[in-house]
Amino acid sequence: MLDPPWPLFEAMREHGPVFEVPGMGAYLRTRYEDIHHIVMNPKTFSSELEFGTGLSFLPSTPEKEATLAKGGYRSVPTLGFTDPPVHKRVRAAVQKGFSSRRVRQLEGVMQQLCDEIIDNLDPNNVVDYAQQVALQLTVMVIGEALGVAREDRDRFNRWADAVLQRLGEQITEEQDLQLIGEYVDAELYFTELIARRRKERTDDLLSDLVYTQEESDDPIIDEELMSIVSLLPVAGSRTSAGLIGMAMHYLVEHPYDLARVREDDAYLAAVIEETLRMQSPIQAWFRRATVDVELGGVKLPANSRLLVAFASANRDEREFGCPAEFHANRDNIREHLAFGRGAHLCPGAALARAETRIATRTCLSRFASVRMAPGCEAQYHPNLVHRMVGHLSLVVTAMEDDPQTYPGAAQSRCGSTQMTLPNAATT
Repeated sequence: MLDPPWPLFEAMREHGPVFEVPGMGAYLRTRYEDIHHIVMNPKTFSSELEFGTGLSFLPSTPEKEATLAKGGYRSVPTLGFTDPPVHKRVRAAVQKGFSSRRVRQLEGVMQQLCDEIIDNLDPNNVVDYAQQVALQLTVMVIGEALGVAREDRDRFNRWADAVLQRLGEQITEEQDLQLIGEYVDAELYFTELIARRRKERTDDLLSDLVYTQEESDDPIIDEELMSIVSLLPVAGSRTSAGLIGMAMHYLVEHPYDLARVREDDAYLAAVIEETLRMQSPIQAWFRRATVDVELGGVKLPANSRLLVAFASANRDEREFGCPAEFHANRDNIREHLAFGRGAHLCPGAALARAETRIATRTCLSRFASVRMAPGCEAQYHPNLVHRMVGHLSLVVTAMEDDPQTYPGAAQSRCGSTQMTLPNAATT
């Protein structure tokens, strides 16, 4: 996908709101009105899709199926890949794990982990905020909620990458087999954690999911539980990490807004919403037409696969005035579709907003100055369905140092945490 894709989306909204993606067998939808209609009408636009092996549109092979079977569970669709009544039952289990009480509890964990991360940053080196703060925090938070040991966080990260790569990137058959191996590793790991929770209940998200099977009148089955838990490494980390990184990227490029955010929590909340609208961590997702249907003057046959571009809808000039401009004071600021809408509204939306608020607030309260490193630009990770800053190289200044400026660094290495800056006392 082009980076950034905004000019392409703008042209398509104007001239071709329905576009068949070459080689993908999917019709891309770009206008807000159409996409809102699609997500609010699951009977006509189903979330049940045909996959190859696991969550991938690549063709299935006996070797892939044999590798996936080593995890011990058959692959079943859940959450974003089901329709009612299955979706209602599965979502009820997940929603319990993301209840208001659980999110409040996790906010305390977020703050502790964020403080720990900030404590370990070195103001004398360039800080890669995307990797060292945004990604590390979100991986640690969801890992903590699922009971993943700290020494296993690198594995946890790989599991999340495997899901994203198979869903939204072009990969070879050999790479696909390796990524399926990461699925299997995740399943075996969580099989052991789930068995422990069944022996001894703990006060965490994983126990919430496990014990819904005992406490629900219409419980999820074991395969659904494993599918949910295996998806949480990516669903619980990458979307939030994308939002955290992109919000900070905007602020360091707009000092007036950054200064205002330091003093105004309500303005920070508005900045988070406008970042969601303008950047959309989930850029696009899939639906399937259940009947012959006409959209934007184009007739689509039943079983057509649709790629609904939330990122384009959120910049539709028919819905948002001056959509390419950042305005945190919009009257309809929460009308964006970044977290979906209707039955498939993201259950982790409150958690993502809280993580972004805590990460941004903590960073700005601990550092007197936060700015882009000299000669560096934000590096975005290309993916069809997901948008996030891969690297965001920042210069941060501890409160006690508080210099006004840093001289340029002749040997800056963007995206690296090894670039040493002049000592604050000499500037």
